[in-house]
Amino acid sequence: MNNLFVYLVELNISLMILYVAYKLFFEKDKNFTVRRVYLLGVLILPLLLPLLPSSVRMPVGQLTPISISLEEVTIIGAGATNGTASNLSFSSVLLLLYYVILSLGILKVFLQLARITHAIIHSKRFQVEGITLLASKNLHASSFFGFIFIDPAAKKEDSFSHILEHEGIHKREWHSIDRILAELFVIINWFNPVAWMFRRSVIENLEYLADSAVLRKGTDPTKYQLSILNQYIGSASISNQFSNQIKNRINMLNKNYK
Repeated sequence: MNNLFVYLVELNISLMILYVAYKLFFEKDKNFTVRRVYLLGVLILPLLLPLLPSSVRMPVGQLTPISISLEEVTIIGAGATNGTASNLSFSSVLLLLYYVILSLGILKVFLQLARITHAIIHSKRFQVEGITLLASKNLHASSFFGFIFIDPAAKKEDSFSHILEHEGIHKREWHSIDRILAELFVIINWFNPVAWMFRRSVIENLEYLADSAVLRKGTDPTKYQLSILNQYIGSASISNQFSNQIKNRINMLNKNYK
């Protein structure tokens, strides 16, 4: 049995079990730091799985072929190593498809990193409250490791201080690591919808972490919610997924801080 196939089967079975555990035990937990630790553990699972001893791994690679004999006809299970040429051809096509989409996903990440790098190099710097910011209209208010991108025109808005605090927390707590790991995670498991659900959970939890940290500083929850809404009102490029993320943030704020 192909080693890559065994690896992916073990990984994605584990992933589905871990997602059920997340939904049952962690999704309703208000300790977003604990949730972050759990989600990070899931994200590095592709690296950890090959290091685990065989005694604690799923015996996918030890499955024996199933054969049924009917008079002079033998039907061999799909896991057999002596399959027909058509079976080998089909498995080769699947493997090629996996690698093609994997390569496209890696290329997409590199293009995103190149776009951010270009913005870091060419964006103008300006100071606000002793913090160096990078002027960018295209990236909206966002952060990447030690850099915070923001539209200079936003300084005139009442919500600017809230946005700055929010992005500052992303920067200080190295949330970009989680985002990159989540992207790599879905590249490896692109065929599994659960992987994409984990990615969404990672992104949402990072926003909850930053929101809760801002409110712990004494920020008024109602004013902060208005800041979140004002940040994206009028943006024609906002997607349904991003709109749902904003709605979830507002719901979480109402649930925990009202």
